[in-house]
Amino acid sequence: MSTNPADRESRIAHQVDIIADVGFGKFLKLLHTVSQRGIISLGVGEPDFNTPWHICEAALAAMRAGQTGYTPTNGFPELRQAVAEDLE
Repeated sequence: MSTNPADRESRIAHQVDIIADVGFGKFLKLLHTVSQRGIISLGVGEPDFNTPWHICEAALAAMRAGQTGYTPTNGFPELRQAVAEDLE
């Protein structure tokens, strides 16, 4: 086995490349390709713009009110209804 640091770094980089092609890494690569086509992914939660300040303030108010848990998996019924109505 080589003791050359460059060889070791090359082996590590190769292992990282292998890991990146598995599971979530593969998903992230797919998301990157669709974003290049102008498709907006809502899956990862990292938009390419800053959050508007009024939304930051609303989030802070919700946290101060103790609303710090996850939302229901299928969403809030009121929000789902509002979105459905808007899409109609």
